[in-house]
Amino acid sequence: MHKRMRFIWVILVGLIILVDPVVYNQLGHVLQVDAWFYPLVYWLIPLLLLVWFFLLSYLYSFHDRNPSVQNKYFRFFGIFILFYIPKLFFMIPALIEWIINQAIDQISMYDIDIQILSQISGIVAAGLLLLILYGIVYGRFHFKKERVVLHHEDLPGDFDGFRIAQISDLHIGSWAGHQKKMQRAVELINREKPDIIVFTGDLFNNFYEEIRGFRNILRQLEAPLGKYAVLGNHDYGDYFHWSSQEQYQNNFQQVKSAYEEVGFRLLLNQGVTLSRGKDQMGLAGVENWGLPPFHQYGNLARAMSRLNGSAFNILLTHDPSHWREQVLKNGKVQLTLAGHTHGMQFGIYTAAFRWSPAKAKYPEWGGLYSEGTRFLYVNKGLGYIGFPGRVGIRPEITLITLQKKEGTGSRVPSSSH
Repeated sequence: MHKRMRFIWVILVGLIILVDPVVYNQLGHVLQVDAWFYPLVYWLIPLLLLVWFFLLSYLYSFHDRNPSVQNKYFRFFGIFILFYIPKLFFMIPALIEWIINQAIDQISMYDIDIQILSQISGIVAAGLLLLILYGIVYGRFHFKKERVVLHHEDLPGDFDGFRIAQISDLHIGSWAGHQKKMQRAVELINREKPDIIVFTGDLFNNFYEEIRGFRNILRQLEAPLGKYAVLGNHDYGDYFHWSSQEQYQNNFQQVKSAYEEVGFRLLLNQGVTLSRGKDQMGLAGVENWGLPPFHQYGNLARAMSRLNGSAFNILLTHDPSHWREQVLKNGKVQLTLAGHTHGMQFGIYTAAFRWSPAKAKYPEWGGLYSEGTRFLYVNKGLGYIGFPGRVGIRPEITLITLQKKEGTGSRVPSSSH
């Protein structure tokens, strides 16, 4: 058994041993269930999950170059999360409550039984279960258009009103069997008639075979001034077990070719000049650059050197941490477009309030950010990986309109589809 599978087995069995006895006892106490079938019903779920994972790991290798096999694992992880995240939220307050009740029994002559913590955490856990179920069944394909109007005094006059469609983190292998959903996303983008379409990395999960069945759909994306892309950390295949370095390199070359096959020009530490009317604007793209443990393949200086001194420049980079670490120190980039975070596929994202666990690692994890006249937009991803769902962080199509005007960037109401 591969060490990754052994690790997962330890996690699964460990969680069941640590979590389920506490939840079983406290849940039965709160619900006052003493029927003979309660143990059977409760323990059936962890038993079925163990059997499911045993059969999955026995029949299918996670290292098969087959998207449908990897999706079987993602589906299992989704169901496991569906049950065990709510259990954890119930267990901790319930365990505290049990300790309090034990202490009261030792010091009080009265029969006092506190249940308020278990009752509240039970309601929270039930709500979480419903939210996660929604994210799996519906949320992962509940596309959202985020519209942004960005004002900048450096923008050349003929680019006033220039429209950019940004997509990111498609993770195409996770869409296996969902070609109609992908077709709908493409139609939503084309309906906006953008001047250019940019893709900020992670077209793939791991390997080239994932693109099969999606080439013709992605080729339908239309933009008169072109479609441009950069690589994300997953596009390198660094998270897959390759039998040889040669196999790894062959896959990487095929991945890069796939971008071209679906009509995107891949910017590998390169820059291009966009022309509109009498004016020009620079567009640069770097390979993946992230803080450890992510690789730093990107070379910003090389990418910017390919531009011809444009007054206004846009940079495509996958990881938003690149902005603070390097891009802000380069005075030539007015707008940076990134992705990578997915908003952790879980959180709250409204005009009034935004929160995601992604914030713990990425200060700029989703939406528009600025430092003076320098802007960063982080797309929260159109696809998903690992957990097959999205809760509160919907799959995003970003539509940016550039305007020649002094002022600051602003976000206008988004639309849902």
